[in-house]
Amino acid sequence: MNDGCSNSNNVCLRLPDQYLDKIGKREIVGDGRKGTSYYYDRADYPMPTVRFPEPTNEINNLHQTERGDWKKMSIDERKALYRASFCQTFAEIQAPTCEFKKHFGVFLLFIAMAFWVAVFMNLPITFDEEHKKAQLKRMIDLEPSDWVSLQMGLSK
Repeated sequence: MNDGCSNSNNVCLRLPDQYLDKIGKREIVGDGRKGTSYYYDRADYPMPTVRFPEPTNEINNLHQTERGDWKKMSIDERKALYRASFCQTFAEIQAPTCEFKKHFGVFLLFIAMAFWVAVFMNLPITFDEEHKKAQLKRMIDLEPSDWVSLQMGLSK
């Protein structure tokens, strides 16, 4: 069973099984944000707890090469070594995703539905002429003020 120990850099973290089930065989390289063990690319917290891919023979060979002189490594090896730890570069993390277009489209859809309901919905029954007349008669009968009577020319 994977107990959360990473022997390559002498880091040993004991994690609950709920985290170990999620990270699989990926190598734990440090203490995560809020003490949790997960992988997430963030520009404000650039060091994830676990490496991005699960280790393979190629990745293990890259880590052995990493311990030597970096000047002897090719650019492709350096890029592969970076990708062996991280999924995205900072440029890829900060690149616009155009997600705002989806949110704006949903917003416009709700506005259109609200407009459709407001314009084409049946009016309440109190907007009929006979109901308006009955309401006016009731207002005159109750006489809360003389304003209605004055407007209708029904001064006493």
